[in-house]
Amino acid sequence: MTRIDNTRCKLFRCHWHLLAVGLLILTTSPNLLAQANKQTLGVENFNFELSPDAKEAVNNGVTLLFDLELAVRESYWLYTTEKLRKHHQFKLVRQALSNRYIVKQDTLDTPHLFRTILEASAYISEHAISLLNSSSEDGQQYSMRLSLNKYKLPGPMRLNAFISDSWDLDTGWVVWQSAH
Repeated sequence: MTRIDNTRCKLFRCHWHLLAVGLLILTTSPNLLAQANKQTLGVENFNFELSPDAKEAVNNGVTLLFDLELAVRESYWLYTTEKLRKHHQFKLVRQALSNRYIVKQDTLDTPHLFRTILEASAYISEHAISLLNSSSEDGQQYSMRLSLNKYKLPGPMRLNAFISDSWDLDTGWVVWQSAH
């Protein structure tokens, strides 16, 4: 019997060691995942090109509204939450008389004029990053997303925008660590 008890004791110790190692891996895995998901924040992360349908709509006088969402990510052991911190909106419209594209941020009075729609969309991307850099704190983990607000399109276009892939203008959530 002592031999069987000795074997059980070794198995019991082995199970405890495996359990301890498993718990150690589980508790450190969110940090490892967060490090693996860290990205350097640049314009290439938020660069988007308007689809031909969206370009045609803007050229025909439709206003496109882009939503910028900034969230702080907080990890609690195995659970990660995002708290919406800031919300900005960019309005892209074409002025027919001057044949220029206008970008307005939120309710600010200063519009920015561009010759091409490509320049206007690049400005939206660059300005989104500068807004984040001005509001980020040291050592925080952030998520940011830039997307077309399909609900603000004119009624007849809205259904097509929800059905067609050409209206999916969304950068997706980009996660990174602030390095201020």
